[in-house]
Amino acid sequence: MHNGDIVWFGCAIRDHNGDWQRGCAGTIQISSVLEGELFAIYKGLLLAWEAGFKEVYCETDCHETYVLLKDSNIPFCSEESVLISRIQNILLWPWRVELNLISSLASLLFL
Repeated sequence: MHNGDIVWFGCAIRDHNGDWQRGCAGTIQISSVLEGELFAIYKGLLLAWEAGFKEVYCETDCHETYVLLKDSNIPFCSEESVLISRIQNILLWPWRVELNLISSLASLLFL
């Protein structure tokens, strides 16, 4: 594995009123910013599944991440391919997940 930078990631799970329910944060060694974005989505989806949520709205402010996850025909590099495959597999589980692209300013609400 490529020795990359260690970065923080985080995800928040909110209910239909926008109230915080669960979340996670941590560090991960990554080889690209895209890999960090994908890892946060991966961890968030697993957390939502484990909490029993059956309808999930997943938000990202990273356009590249959004496009890669929405269009499975786009080729991607090997560092991210495992995470993309895992996320696309999770999206096939028996639940409803809607992926949304939000503005970078809206993502500051997580803080």
